[in-house]
Amino acid sequence: MDLTALTGDLPVSVGYVNYQPCLADLGALRAFCEAIEELGYAGVQCQDHLAYPWDPDAYHYAAGGRVAHHPGQPVMEAMTFLAVAAGCSRSLALETSVIVLPQRHPLELAKQAAALDRLSGGRLLLGVGPGWLRAEMAALGWDPRTRGQRMDEALGILEQAFDEPRVSAEGEHFRFDAVSLEPRPTRPATDLLWIGGGEAGGFDAAVRRLGRHGSGWLVNPRLPFERIPEGLELARQEASTHGRGDVDFGVDLILHTDDDLARLPAAVDRRRQAGATRLTVMLGGLEPAGSVDELIRRAHQVADALRVA
Repeated sequence: MDLTALTGDLPVSVGYVNYQPCLADLGALRAFCEAIEELGYAGVQCQDHLAYPWDPDAYHYAAGGRVAHHPGQPVMEAMTFLAVAAGCSRSLALETSVIVLPQRHPLELAKQAAALDRLSGGRLLLGVGPGWLRAEMAALGWDPRTRGQRMDEALGILEQAFDEPRVSAEGEHFRFDAVSLEPRPTRPATDLLWIGGGEAGGFDAAVRRLGRHGSGWLVNPRLPFERIPEGLELARQEASTHGRGDVDFGVDLILHTDDDLARLPAAVDRRRQAGATRLTVMLGGLEPAGSVDELIRRAHQVADALRVA
């Protein structure tokens, strides 16, 4: 079975996999990866949180409202999880959506990413974004108000680390003399890097970063589909300004599932018309499955519903 053909050549990955406690076991993770690979899913996708604050008021989302994350939320570290998933699969893409780039040192992340990309045979998709959980950022020892500046500096360092033998920085937040990070990934930075975000006041910043650095856009699920063409046009203008030419950006859109799977084909069509080039399906999101068998059954049910998409 090949879901990319069944959904009109849109690869379909499974999201939030590192939020499933049942996959915090090597045998279960291997069984899950083998099952979804056999079903034709294209990849597994992780989100990135390192520390959840106990203060419940920390979870008010900047764009308005609250999110489903909560104190005590179990989540496995994204890069570690993907490294193990690489060994449990043959062809699954290993995706982050997104690594909170400002709260990771770009040299350390570059080293992790290069190793993962090399050892997996070039399967890494490194999605990065500025993050939203300010209390988490503060707990890690930096000012959340600087996250945009930190992200821009870090993106420049990642590009150097992936593409150049000498890496140096003279920014406000990252500063070091020339160093080497070998081996480098199998592909250039612009193939590896996808940019996340774009909701509310972060729209212009996200799409301009996409134009300067990325090959694809991990669209925030709160962004109306109607704004995607505008964002892509701004990204193309930014790419041209920075000498990247006419870039054909990928677009990843989230596909939520619920008990009424009969509505999935229509949801796929809406995303295809909105410009999606790939999809990320949520088999339960932040809700933990009772067992890996339950999670695999859900993957089968979604695959059956997508056959007609």
